[in-house]
Amino acid sequence: MTGEPGDGGRSGAPDGRSDSEPAAAGGLPVSWDLWRRRVYLWTLTLLAPGVLLTWLIWGELAAISVLLGGGLGLFNLQLLGGAVFRMVGSLAAEPDPSQPRASPAAAPFRWLGTALATAAILWYMAGQPEGLAAGFTLALLGFIVAATQTSGELSPKPGSDQD
Repeated sequence: MTGEPGDGGRSGAPDGRSDSEPAAAGGLPVSWDLWRRRVYLWTLTLLAPGVLLTWLIWGELAAISVLLGGGLGLFNLQLLGGAVFRMVGSLAAEPDPSQPRASPAAAPFRWLGTALATAAILWYMAGQPEGLAAGFTLALLGFIVAATQTSGELSPKPGSDQD
């Protein structure tokens, strides 16, 4: 899409908007993509040496438990982050009556899936629940580092005219 005649300088965003334009009403802002990539990067950066160290010290089963815990934590925190970005975006945007509101009825099914995945991992790794906790903690640390790194870009600058 970029560089095509008549595209108005728009980038390769799926909905045809430029990267500097906010997403359409009801969509996630552009900063969501940046934050999500940072969460993936930091979680994988922290998880890889954690799994390797666990494998060397406590063995394969404990390393698999840490890996599954990190994956489950990353999935859970991505759901949380997406919900927060949508909520903040909907508060900042003007309400559009033509846009359908998201149904809150689907939320319990996502959390039920996460709870069932946690139960399945704990059942499969009955002797290694600390690996699940360690993996989830590494995912949480990646979440925190990405949030800290992105907070300056998402917060209004001092002296800006924000309502």
